[in-house]
Amino acid sequence: MSSFNFRTLLPHLAAVFLFVLVAVLYCKPALEGQVLQQSDVVHFKGMSKDIHDYREKHGVAPLWTTRMFGGMPGYQIATNNNNYLSYWANEVFSLFIPRPFRFFILACLGFYFLAISLRTNPWLAMLGALGYAYASYNAIIVSVGHETKMLSIAYLPALLGAVWMIYQGRYWLGAGLTALFSSILIFHNHYQIVYYFLLLAAAMTIGHFIQWIRQKDFRTLATASAFGAETSVSAGGKLSDAFSARKSVRLIPSALAKRQSTAMVGFDRFRSTSDNIDFETPERRERSSSDRS
Repeated sequence: MSSFNFRTLLPHLAAVFLFVLVAVLYCKPALEGQVLQQSDVVHFKGMSKDIHDYREKHGVAPLWTTRMFGGMPGYQIATNNNNYLSYWANEVFSLFIPRPFRFFILACLGFYFLAISLRTNPWLAMLGALGYAYASYNAIIVSVGHETKMLSIAYLPALLGAVWMIYQGRYWLGAGLTALFSSILIFHNHYQIVYYFLLLAAAMTIGHFIQWIRQKDFRTLATASAFGAETSVSAGGKLSDAFSARKSVRLIPSALAKRQSTAMVGFDRFRSTSDNIDFETPERRERSSSDRS
């Protein structure tokens, strides 16, 4: 049995150092006390104020708001969350580095993981990761406040890399990472990016299925399918959990529908009935504090 060679970790450690260094240099104005005027965050504060006010009074967040599009689910704007595992995993992968640095660090790490999973040379993987993270679109959406979209974009390649590991025969590790990354992706609550991931994963899966069938490798097909199905069920369960607190969201009764234009209409009918949904991320707590100030 060959002994562990620390030198094999050096390129990966160098990659992490490089990603942090570039993010710090790129976001240097943040170190000088400058703050982005993110229009989407400003709009968020306006959209979520009645939700925060209700939560302050009743202890739970309502699951419906009339401040957007004549009424929409409040959990898509601001709500309590008890997804501790995904939250702390995201903090660890972010190296506990605050915004806006973490957006670009996570994107670099996510793509780097995908590239390494594809057995790309680590130094080329670093270049690809930097290109992915600092594409102009990413800087634009960060500047206007599309933070959950940027975080979801950061985790998308990592999740693809985990699925790829399953299809390459690294079943247990790949399945574990797929479950973890899918949990974090769903935690960020940006289902547009989840949809894009599903399209890419479907294409990857179809390609592998065709290859296995042509090679008559039915054992690998069956094993990979079993692990893939298990992680899909796990991710589906996590997605179901994400919506479980929304079960009390119902159509507004006709008597209330006539008062749809009245703010806070029927909020008591849409509040969560689960007392254990009381976890808030520091980001949401910070925004809530800003609303009260």
